[in-house]
Amino acid sequence: MYFRIRTNLVVETETKLISIISIARRYLLIMSKKIISIIMVSIIAIVSIAILNLSNSNGVTPLYIPKTGAGTPKLVYELGDKVLKKAESLPAEKMVYKFIVDDPESKAKKIAKIFNIDSDKIVYSKNEKIYKYANKDSNKKLLKWFSYEEETGHWDYQDIKEFEKSNINIPDNNKCLEIAKNFSKNKLNLSKSFSNIQVVEQTSGDKLTNDLKTIYKDVYFYPYINDIPVLGVSRLIISVGENGKIIGVSKYFKDYKEDRKLKLKSVSKAFDIVKKKEASMNIPQNAKKAKFNSIILGYYEDSGKISEQPHLQPVYVFKGVAKTDSGTEEFDAIVPAID
Repeated sequence: MYFRIRTNLVVETETKLISIISIARRYLLIMSKKIISIIMVSIIAIVSIAILNLSNSNGVTPLYIPKTGAGTPKLVYELGDKVLKKAESLPAEKMVYKFIVDDPESKAKKIAKIFNIDSDKIVYSKNEKIYKYANKDSNKKLLKWFSYEEETGHWDYQDIKEFEKSNINIPDNNKCLEIAKNFSKNKLNLSKSFSNIQVVEQTSGDKLTNDLKTIYKDVYFYPYINDIPVLGVSRLIISVGENGKIIGVSKYFKDYKEDRKLKLKSVSKAFDIVKKKEASMNIPQNAKKAKFNSIILGYYEDSGKISEQPHLQPVYVFKGVAKTDSGTEEFDAIVPAID
């Protein structure tokens, strides 16, 4: 009887203990879920804040403009009242453009056809993230090259064997300019405005050895938007060879479309950034004195991925003159203009 009573007590005690443990486990499970939820919400909040910090309140990713590796000299940068007064006529807001994301494979093949390249021979390089074509001879020497960057839309074509020729009959600069313009309009279908078009002779040999000669000419096209220059990497280069043949084309600008107008920071606020030496500036290191004599608006395109910088944005360009021991030298400072 005593044993049975003791046994019942043990069983009751064990049952209570099991019940308490079960309740504790459920409580811990509920608390664990709550803790995990709190942690997840915190992580999401942190990530959201980080994303917001990477963008302005207007949803445009802040523009990064590389600074010169040498840095800027410690000077007091002057900006005359007349220059500041004239800058007040600059607009308070400006259009921001969104870069167009094309299907890279179809775009690459379409461009390749312009140069009579079989689109079926275009291959994709996963490591380089480019679509490319390489024509080689029996000795594996590269004769012709085409590449299209997946993440930027920049592309390059080179008829290498033509570059290596001892070209004799190279058209004069005006003719090269005419040939390049016609090719840009009729073959590339570029509707953009270009200004400051320059013809640069590429030569071999030397005057001292009396064998200096022009082997081809590069025609540089710099894009403008409503008379405003696009700075940075943005350019089109068309190479003209013997008898006016197009032997190379490099497109280093992204295609874009209008997005929306955004408010610009004041000129005085932009100049504060210059004074703090936080602008991108190409002033000579041996400058003793520097003064800005004009301010203009421009656009700036970097060489990065569209995913990293989806917009073509306006910038302030402070143009100045620096005094050095050997004389004077022009320079400029570039500041992102979006407020």
